[in-house]
Amino acid sequence: MIIIVPRRYSASGIVGKIQTNTSRDIRKKFDWVRGIYDPDEFWSPGFFSSMAGVNEEVIRRHVEFQEKIDKEQMQ
Repeated sequence: MIIIVPRRYSASGIVGKIQTNTSRDIRKKFDWVRGIYDPDEFWSPGFFSSMAGVNEEVIRRHVEFQEKIDKEQMQ
């Protein structure tokens, strides 16, 4: 997901709200998810934020790196 956050808001605050709300909604819609994930472990704790702007390749590398870390933590 790529979003533009106005300067008056905190990027981490916005991401936290998105994670909280989507996690809650997904758990309501899909009961089986509750049996797999603990309440505080649905989303990866990290996110990427850039104030200067980056190209799509930099974002793709970050997402791939984060996915690798997440898979290692699940094992």
